[in-house]
Amino acid sequence: MGLVVAGTVYLLALGTKGNEIAQVLSLTVAVATLLVTLYEKVRHPHEVRRPFSVRRRRSWAAALIVAVSVCVGTMAVWRLTGRNNLNVTVDMASVAPAGTFGPGAELTLLVPGAPPQRRRLALTVAVENTGETGNCAGPAMLTLQPTIDGVAGAVVRARSGKEAVLSLRGATRHVDVRIGVERDDPECSYRLDVQQAILFN
Repeated sequence: MGLVVAGTVYLLALGTKGNEIAQVLSLTVAVATLLVTLYEKVRHPHEVRRPFSVRRRRSWAAALIVAVSVCVGTMAVWRLTGRNNLNVTVDMASVAPAGTFGPGAELTLLVPGAPPQRRRLALTVAVENTGETGNCAGPAMLTLQPTIDGVAGAVVRARSGKEAVLSLRGATRHVDVRIGVERDDPECSYRLDVQQAILFN
């Protein structure tokens, strides 16, 4: 039980990365459980349900060990085939423009890799007020648009500090992300902060 709780907390801490890992594990456990259930039904089709005997306990223990082994094996293959996610937060933060910008202006972030090594980017960026008064950052809506090999992709909108998932599918050379702010007040001015950037499939 403690292992399950610890694993759940670990996956939650991983954020986007943990989501894909959880999906792989859930599918594997579901298939293993289904196979064990079908096996029991075929082996004992008309058996009356009774308290667990030592033999049955051993059977379920063996089934559990098999299921866990399959999960671990799946995760090992998944990681060894290079499908694990890439944290490129430091790389993208280092190339983020240091200046300020306002409504109507755009900043461009270069996605690492030529082309990037994964098909999607989970990007969390935040804007900070440069003025000492007012609340420009709170209600601001960010627009994020990937440009794949020079071709503009779909625009994704997200609040400051909220994750946006961008498709990088089809990239053969390079990808950059254009970031703008939708805000009516032309007096607002911002600084950009790349909080997290994860490449994943």
